Amino acid sequence: MPPRPDSDIHTRRGVTVSRRELRYVEIIPEGGGDCHDKEAATVSMWTRRIADTPAGWEWNKKYAVSFEEIWNDDTYEDTGLPRKVPVLSVVCPSNPDLVYFSLEQRLFGVDVPEHKVVEVADEPHGLVDVPWPAPESCRYAVHAWNLPPWSVPKLGVL
Repeated sequence: MPPRPDSDIHTRRGVTVSRRELRYVEIIPEGGGDCHDKEAATVSMWTRRIADTPAGWEWNKKYAVSFEEIWNDDTYEDTGLPRKVPVLSVVCPSNPDLVYFSLEQRLFGVDVPEHKVVEVADEPHGLVDVPWPAPESCRYAVHAWNLPPWSVPKLGVL
Protein backbone atom coordinates (compact mmCIF):
# COMPACT_ATOMS: atom_id res chain seq x y z
CA MET A 1 0.00 0.00 0.00
CA PRO A 2 1.46 3.43 -0.89
CA PRO A 3 2.34 5.74 2.00
CA ARG A 4 -0.35 8.15 3.17
CA PRO A 5 0.20 11.66 1.78
CA ASP A 6 1.01 14.39 4.28
CA SER A 7 -2.33 15.53 5.65
CA ASP A 8 -0.90 18.85 6.84
CA ILE A 9 1.23 19.80 3.84
CA HIS A 10 -0.90 22.93 3.25
CA THR A 11 0.05 24.25 6.70
CA ARG A 12 3.80 24.03 6.24
CA ARG A 13 4.74 24.74 2.62
CA GLY A 14 4.27 27.60 0.23
CA VAL A 15 5.53 29.17 -2.99
CA THR A 16 5.26 32.93 -3.31
CA VAL A 17 6.85 36.04 -4.77
CA SER A 18 8.72 38.30 -2.38
CA ARG A 19 10.95 41.17 -3.41
CA ARG A 20 10.32 40.22 -7.05
CA GLU A 21 11.81 36.72 -6.72
CA LEU A 22 10.15 33.32 -6.51
CA ARG A 23 10.46 31.87 -2.99
CA TYR A 24 9.74 28.46 -1.54
CA VAL A 25 9.24 28.28 2.23
CA GLU A 26 8.75 25.14 4.29
CA ILE A 27 8.43 24.12 7.92
CA ILE A 28 10.45 20.92 8.21
CA PRO A 29 9.72 18.79 11.30
CA GLU A 30 12.50 17.00 13.15
CA GLY A 31 12.36 13.37 12.15
CA GLY A 32 9.65 13.88 9.50
CA GLY A 33 5.92 13.33 9.82
CA ASP A 34 3.24 15.75 10.98
CA CYS A 35 5.10 18.87 12.12
CA HIS A 36 2.32 20.09 14.40
CA ASP A 37 2.73 16.97 16.57
CA LYS A 38 6.41 17.79 17.03
CA GLU A 39 8.20 19.83 19.63
CA ALA A 40 10.81 21.06 17.17
CA ALA A 41 11.01 22.01 13.52
CA THR A 42 12.94 24.29 11.19
CA VAL A 43 11.61 27.00 8.88
CA SER A 44 13.61 27.16 5.65
CA MET A 45 13.44 29.37 2.57
CA TRP A 46 14.88 28.93 -0.89
CA THR A 47 15.06 31.40 -3.78
CA ARG A 48 14.82 30.36 -7.43
CA ARG A 49 17.75 31.71 -9.43
CA ILE A 50 18.98 31.47 -13.00
CA ALA A 51 21.85 28.98 -13.15
CA ASP A 52 24.07 27.08 -15.55
CA THR A 53 22.12 23.83 -15.16
CA PRO A 54 20.14 21.74 -17.65
CA ALA A 55 16.92 23.32 -16.33
CA GLY A 56 18.43 26.82 -16.51
CA TRP A 57 17.63 27.53 -12.84
CA GLU A 58 18.15 26.18 -9.33
CA TRP A 59 16.91 26.72 -5.78
CA ASN A 60 19.38 28.46 -3.43
CA LYS A 61 18.82 28.20 0.30
CA LYS A 62 18.35 31.65 1.85
CA TYR A 63 18.02 30.49 5.47
CA ALA A 64 17.12 27.64 7.81
CA VAL A 65 16.22 28.54 11.40
CA SER A 66 14.93 26.23 14.12
CA PHE A 67 11.79 27.21 15.99
CA GLU A 68 13.77 26.57 19.16
CA GLU A 69 15.86 29.68 18.31
CA ILE A 70 12.69 31.73 17.76
CA TRP A 71 11.00 30.40 20.92
CA ASN A 72 14.06 31.22 23.04
CA ASP A 73 13.98 34.90 22.03
CA ASP A 74 12.38 37.37 24.45
CA THR A 75 10.14 38.68 21.66
CA TYR A 76 8.46 35.27 21.34
CA GLU A 77 8.12 34.84 25.09
CA ASP A 78 6.41 38.26 25.22
CA THR A 79 3.61 36.99 22.93
CA GLY A 80 2.41 34.49 25.54
CA LEU A 81 2.09 31.84 22.82
CA PRO A 82 3.07 28.24 23.61
CA ARG A 83 6.21 26.60 22.26
CA LYS A 84 4.36 24.76 19.48
CA VAL A 85 5.11 24.56 15.79
CA PRO A 86 2.76 27.08 14.11
CA VAL A 87 0.98 27.05 10.77
CA LEU A 88 2.68 28.85 7.88
CA SER A 89 0.41 31.72 6.81
CA VAL A 90 2.18 34.04 4.37
CA VAL A 91 5.52 35.62 3.39
CA CYS A 92 5.77 39.41 3.25
CA PRO A 93 5.79 40.46 -0.43
CA SER A 94 8.47 43.11 0.14
CA ASN A 95 10.68 41.34 2.72
CA PRO A 96 11.34 37.59 2.37
CA ASP A 97 12.82 37.49 5.88
CA LEU A 98 9.41 38.40 7.35
CA VAL A 99 7.19 35.32 7.57
CA TYR A 100 3.75 35.24 9.16
CA PHE A 101 2.51 32.25 11.14
CA SER A 102 -0.73 31.32 12.92
CA LEU A 103 -0.95 29.60 16.26
CA GLU A 104 -4.05 29.19 18.38
CA GLN A 105 -5.93 31.67 16.16
CA ARG A 106 -3.31 34.40 16.53
CA LEU A 107 -1.30 35.76 13.63
CA PHE A 108 2.31 36.83 14.22
CA GLY A 109 5.22 37.93 12.04
CA VAL A 110 8.78 36.75 12.56
CA ASP A 111 12.00 38.18 11.13
CA VAL A 112 13.24 34.62 10.69
CA PRO A 113 17.02 35.19 10.27
CA GLU A 114 16.99 37.45 13.36
CA HIS A 115 14.74 35.01 15.35
CA LYS A 116 12.54 37.94 16.41
CA VAL A 117 8.77 38.36 16.52
CA VAL A 118 8.19 41.79 14.97
CA GLU A 119 4.38 41.85 14.75
CA VAL A 120 1.62 40.08 16.65
CA ALA A 121 -2.16 40.35 16.50
CA ASP A 122 -3.32 41.14 20.03
CA GLU A 123 -6.73 39.62 19.31
CA PRO A 124 -7.58 36.27 17.73
CA HIS A 125 -7.90 36.64 13.97
CA GLY A 126 -11.27 36.67 12.24
CA LEU A 127 -11.45 32.93 11.67
CA VAL A 128 -12.56 32.40 15.27
CA ASP A 129 -15.11 29.69 14.47
CA VAL A 130 -12.59 27.58 12.59
CA PRO A 131 -11.32 24.47 14.41
CA TRP A 132 -7.62 24.37 15.26
CA PRO A 133 -5.52 23.44 13.44
CA ALA A 134 -7.23 25.16 10.56
CA PRO A 135 -8.56 22.99 7.73
CA GLU A 136 -6.83 23.02 4.36
CA SER A 137 -9.23 25.55 2.85
CA CYS A 138 -8.32 28.21 5.45
CA ARG A 139 -4.60 28.31 4.69
CA TYR A 140 -5.34 30.37 1.62
CA ALA A 141 -7.46 32.92 3.48
CA VAL A 142 -4.36 35.01 4.31
CA HIS A 143 -2.91 37.04 1.45
CA ALA A 144 -0.16 39.64 1.57
CA TRP A 145 -0.64 42.72 -0.56
CA ASN A 146 1.47 45.75 -1.32
CA LEU A 147 -1.13 48.51 -1.40
CA PRO A 148 -0.34 51.90 -2.90
CA PRO A 149 -0.04 54.49 -0.10
CA TRP A 150 -2.97 56.55 -1.42
CA SER A 151 -5.37 53.59 -1.02
CA VAL A 152 -4.80 52.97 2.70
CA PRO A 153 -6.76 56.00 4.04
CA LYS A 154 -9.65 55.19 1.69
CA LEU A 155 -9.85 51.67 3.12
CA GLY A 156 -9.92 52.99 6.69
CA VAL A 157 -7.29 50.53 7.93
CA LEU A 158 -5.10 53.15 9.62
